[in-house]
Amino acid sequence: MVLNSFLFFHQQRYQIFTLVIMPDHVHCLIVPFLKQESEYWSIGSIMPSTKSYSANQISKVMNHIGKVWQDG
Repeated sequence: MVLNSFLFFHQQRYQIFTLVIMPDHVHCLIVPFLKQESEYWSIGSIMPSTKSYSANQISKVMNHIGKVWQDG
C-alpha cells in the first residue's frame, strides 16, 4: 500500500530514485517535477498526501487505530 501510494505520482509529480519503507517512516530520494512554469512540486505537498492516503488504507486493512507514521 505504501509503495503503491508513492508510485501513483511517480513520473507525474516526481521521479523516484530509491524508496525504503520502514515500519513507521519512509526514506526516499526523489526529484520533483515542474508543477507550473516556474514552480516545482514541493516536498511539503508530496509527503503529506502520500502519508495520509497510505495511512488511511493501512488503517482500513489492518483495523489499526492510532498513528501509522511518525510526525514530520
